[in-house]
Amino acid sequence: MCIFKVPKPKPPVIPPAITPTVDTDTSLPSSKDVLDEDDTADVEYGSKKKKEDPTLGTEKKGSDALKISLNQGATGSGTGGVNQP
Repeated sequence: MCIFKVPKPKPPVIPPAITPTVDTDTSLPSSKDVLDEDDTADVEYGSKKKKEDPTLGTEKKGSDALKISLNQGATGSGTGGVNQP
């Protein structure tokens, strides 16, 4: 028995290739009637008073809250600029 002789590792066993399944049924599914042809929708335009928006007059949210209001309470020139006194 030799100490320095290392046995060669066996090559890994490769599993056989998987064959893809082939669908032989290429027909389209049958259609279904979604709406009844005799049924009509009840639509009324402008029949009810609009509800008041609860978000009016409240604190701004999202990206609107990040906007900085410019020229509020500022005194001086109206247009500004580099050469404007």
